[in-house]
Amino acid sequence: MIDYTANTIRKLRKVVQFAYEHTKYYKKLYEGIDINNINSPEQLPIVESSELSKDPLAFKSNLHYSKIVGSSGTMGSPKLMFRTRRDIEKSVFNQVKLMSICGVTRKDKVAILQPSGIWGYSSLTAMACEKMGISYVELGNVLDELAMKIIENNDITVIDIAPSRLKSLMQCWQNLNTGKEKKLCITKVMCAGEKLNEEIKKKFEDKYGFQIWNQYGSEEFDGLGWMPQGSYVFHLFNRDYLFEVLDDTNCPVKENQTGHLVVTSFYHYGTPLIRYNLNDLVIKRE
Repeated sequence: MIDYTANTIRKLRKVVQFAYEHTKYYKKLYEGIDINNINSPEQLPIVESSELSKDPLAFKSNLHYSKIVGSSGTMGSPKLMFRTRRDIEKSVFNQVKLMSICGVTRKDKVAILQPSGIWGYSSLTAMACEKMGISYVELGNVLDELAMKIIENNDITVIDIAPSRLKSLMQCWQNLNTGKEKKLCITKVMCAGEKLNEEIKKKFEDKYGFQIWNQYGSEEFDGLGWMPQGSYVFHLFNRDYLFEVLDDTNCPVKENQTGHLVVTSFYHYGTPLIRYNLNDLVIKRE
């Protein structure tokens, strides 16, 4: 059993107690568990994403919520999460932190080319821009040619985009500027939503001259971490979440071994998610 710090256990007990008292799902799940004596997350059952898909209202706490967000999930099963005002504020705070790490400042202009609405999280970047006093435009899924014209006409310096969309957008830029000696105004790219390996990342950077920052998150939890430049390892928000990398028997893997990622949020109280199996395969690094 992993030896967790006293502060981690305190935060774990707090969210477990809340979920037990304020949601139907955890009231039933934690029946018979001595919450005050929990010393490890391993004493709690794992929650599968299918459970959230099946009955999202059972996970909803009785706190007032400000927003509903959704996820189709990697398995194609829709999930709904309820966000309180404080949930949203904390997620925006983390998004501001991610953008600051990427070197985004008030001098920049940001174009957001991520999905919007209930199935997207572009609003987090938009709210972070407002918090930082940064000009932005939400382009969502508009056609690449229109997106590129807006980016160029408004001297956009930063884009928030998925790797596959970045590829098509840059191909569009090349087509629009064939035979022209024109410099791309984009200097930073925040990539999220899909895996981006280091080889493809370097090809983009060498060819177009911008810097790519790889970010990691999910619709269930919002921003979870980032990959520093020159690194192959994601740095995670350990103060806000408890991360476990488990094998097929749900036991912790050893250093440098692969397992599935199980996450506990210490701050989402609209829809508490405790030992939630994200089903993302990761390699454990200290």
